[in-house]
Amino acid sequence: MIFKNKNRNFSKIERNLKKSLFEIKENIKDQDYIDIDEYISHGEYGLAFDLMISVIQLNKLDIPKELIESKRLMKI
Repeated sequence: MIFKNKNRNFSKIERNLKKSLFEIKENIKDQDYIDIDEYISHGEYGLAFDLMISVIQLNKLDIPKELIESKRLMKI
């Protein structure tokens, strides 16, 4: 039961991170997009989150609501 909830959270986190990345894609460097996408693909959600926040701040973008939800699910 515990593992089922963890897997569900991982799926939600990954989905939210991908949605957030798609939302900011047009306003960030290609290499930043590639790096974040690679972290997400390898399950490195914390690294993807940290890099995405840095890129968002650097480019003075709005934080996607899905990214805020990912933070809550990751408990960071």
